[in-house]
Amino acid sequence: MPASVLLANEGMVATAKAANLAVLMYGLENSDPGHVQRQALLGVQAVICDEVSWHTDPCKPMAGHVPT
Repeated sequence: MPASVLLANEGMVATAKAANLAVLMYGLENSDPGHVQRQALLGVQAVICDEVSWHTDPCKPMAGHVPT
């Protein structure tokens, strides 16, 4: 699903996981490490993004980026 949908409806991850579904996100929002970190904390299992060099560990805090 698009990351913008998740960011507007964060409870969707828990609902999907309760149904034993994998949660993968795509979208321009995934170019922001803070958004990717927030998605990881919500339980998203994978993101599709253009730049992967700074996505090595999305659960690790990143300098200058605060999840919203």
